[in-house]
Amino acid sequence: MVTGNHQFITDNNGTPLSVVIPIQQYNEIIEIVEQYNRESKFKPTPEEMESLEISNQQIIEGKTISSMDLSKRLKDKYGS
Repeated sequence: MVTGNHQFITDNNGTPLSVVIPIQQYNEIIEIVEQYNRESKFKPTPEEMESLEISNQQIIEGKTISSMDLSKRLKDKYGS
């Protein structure tokens, strides 16, 4: 369990810059991150890969729209 004492290193205004934690807590955090990374590797399906390739080609060809235009189109189609 990730608990324990920690200390903050702050600047002259009291803004936290860093945190000092016990090594055991650090090791627990690292293990959690490593486990998450092992279990959550993104593995796209062949269909997703094809879609990504099509999207990439559309970007290369300049077939994109701005987020504002997309938002307007969605509002026009589905309402606010």
